[in-house]
Amino acid sequence: MEKISITKHSYLLMQQLVTENETLLHILTHSTSAEHAKQQIWDWAWNVLQQNSVAVAIYERSKSLDASNLHELRWHDYAAMRILEYIQHGGQTFPNGAKEQTVWSDPFQMLWWAFTSRRSPATPDFWLDMIELFRQFTGKALYSLPSQDQVNTWAERHPSGLNPDIVAIRTQNRDRILRWIIAQLESGKLHDRRFSFEPDLSASQKFEKALIWWQDSLFHLRFAARDPKTLQEMLDHSLSPETMKILEHAYCKGIPFFVNPYYLSLLHVNSPGQFVGADQVIRDYVLYSQALVDAFGNIAAWEKEDKVEAGKPNVAGWLVPEGNNIHRRYPDVAILIPDGLGRTCAGLCSCCQRMYDFQQGSLNFHLEQHRPGQTWSQKLQMLMQYFENDSQIRDIL
Repeated sequence: MEKISITKHSYLLMQQLVTENETLLHILTHSTSAEHAKQQIWDWAWNVLQQNSVAVAIYERSKSLDASNLHELRWHDYAAMRILEYIQHGGQTFPNGAKEQTVWSDPFQMLWWAFTSRRSPATPDFWLDMIELFRQFTGKALYSLPSQDQVNTWAERHPSGLNPDIVAIRTQNRDRILRWIIAQLESGKLHDRRFSFEPDLSASQKFEKALIWWQDSLFHLRFAARDPKTLQEMLDHSLSPETMKILEHAYCKGIPFFVNPYYLSLLHVNSPGQFVGADQVIRDYVLYSQALVDAFGNIAAWEKEDKVEAGKPNVAGWLVPEGNNIHRRYPDVAILIPDGLGRTCAGLCSCCQRMYDFQQGSLNFHLEQHRPGQTWSQKLQMLMQYFENDSQIRDIL
């Protein structure tokens, strides 16, 4: 890793880091090795931390951090502890349970390589984080809660979904999607016994009936977009060629698509200038990124706690029943994924923490395959006993 050339962006950020911190620059300039530099940075951070005995006790684990002493820690104490932790654990590798890989960590070794040889695997994000860390450590960045007015100002930058103009846009989207579904039913490309038209209905009568269907959750499950081509048609061909290329790649790789019509109606197709980008958060949930496409197939778990062996606690220390029905990371929260139709959401978020379950086939959107079997009632009783017998659980998702 010490042979990887630093990028121009990273180099400029590294220069900004040392320019802002004369003490750090002096240490790096006059140290004879990376270990020498790390020792001097350690001494610097330790001298700062020693000014607060509570912070020292928390760092040394002789006192736990809780509500009674939280207010006794200064903002730069947190930064000092983070620097000390970086140095103490520098050079170690840690398992990345999500991809069954190990991750090497030694921030100040990477800083030394970058400063002395212009070589470092560190990305611009790493340097931005280090800049903010040392601003916090040296007191150049102070902790402050935003005022109510500031929060309101931030919120007002984004149009509300209750804005009458946005409500009108979403109504137009709904009507467009319904007309597309009606056309598919009329042509025979889509058919469903529950959602079908009686003979001799006029176009307006069909539309009025479709408006009633819109209120039925089963309608949205039945007519959800399940592939990029359908998604593009339901969005009036508004997705760019670049986006479609990523979605086609995702589809070929086996990443499922399932976006119900209501959710698609929240995505703008023809937005007035003041509302361009107002649907970006929702759009990011529906459209996959190239990074996800590249990762799919190599996702062992979203979190290490989701990897469970029968009869053994997960890495968080929780023993959960077999069957992939219960996931647990925290003392008072558990996730229940039932058998039957409950194993399928009404849509798939691109950031779904169960994406590895879709990858492995334990989750999918073949709804008929998820009809509950005869054993589900017995299995459910067993799962409920697990919750009943654990006094710590307060929340079941």
